[in-house]
Amino acid sequence: MGSGQRYTTADLSESGRFGSGSQDVVYSAGGTSLATATAGSTELFQVFNAASASITSHSTASGPSDSMIDTGTLHYSADGTLLYAIARDGYDAELVTATTQTVAKSRLTASVSSPAKYGQAAKLQIATGRAHSKVTLVVTSDGRSQTVSRTTTAAGKASIPITSAYNSDVTITDVGDLRHATKTLTRSFKVPAKLSIAPTGFYSSRGGIRHYHSIAAVHVDFRDWPQRQMALQLALQIRINGQWLTTDAGTYTTTSDGRGAIILKSGNKGRLYRVVLKFAGDSFNRKAPTVTSTSFIVD
Repeated sequence: MGSGQRYTTADLSESGRFGSGSQDVVYSAGGTSLATATAGSTELFQVFNAASASITSHSTASGPSDSMIDTGTLHYSADGTLLYAIARDGYDAELVTATTQTVAKSRLTASVSSPAKYGQAAKLQIATGRAHSKVTLVVTSDGRSQTVSRTTTAAGKASIPITSAYNSDVTITDVGDLRHATKTLTRSFKVPAKLSIAPTGFYSSRGGIRHYHSIAAVHVDFRDWPQRQMALQLALQIRINGQWLTTDAGTYTTTSDGRGAIILKSGNKGRLYRVVLKFAGDSFNRKAPTVTSTSFIVD
């Protein structure tokens, strides 16, 4: 592969040079343009003005990314508006097509809104400006990726819900066509975590208050979603003179499936208690809504 060169037929002197790293080169029937084919490129075909060597068109219809163009198969269509070639990917061969006309830039735009609650879907809004155009999405979260394809409406738009348990990156590609270039954008959204907390093992529940016979019997279970290990902030509060005051606080790391529990070792009988649970957020999930346990008392 090397640069393309043009020679005059009278004396075979060089009349043009076109650097392209090409696998195949062909002139149009009238000699006004020069087309080249290059493997492993998002612009497999390029068309040059034969006089000025300026690029007048480039194709996004590249076929397999590692395809090889069979030398001698690159040709203009009869009307000069299309290019054809045989591309090989290993033992497989296919006909690839490109335009010799101007390729318009993609007008792809994309925005995404993060879910307000755990379990809700993020909302991705896409516009290409072209009716029924194809877009691909690669959603990456927790080190895993999933690829899906969608087609825009007649108005060139698409509204796509994306459900994920974790903060995610979305790579959106306007696939393009013979007359429209590809374009890729990346957008991100964050997924809030979810927490639950509840006293268990009480002997009675009256007036919305859990009752225990002893301090040692107080057991408060909690868990997080997505079910994974999280560092949570715990606060044990006591009701004094009509106000909740924190009597003890600390950090608690849940198990790998998102579970945890505390058991009281000391406390005052006849006083209302509650536990407040918080998660500040990390690289996997954003901040969770604060949750507060049902009040409990040791009779």
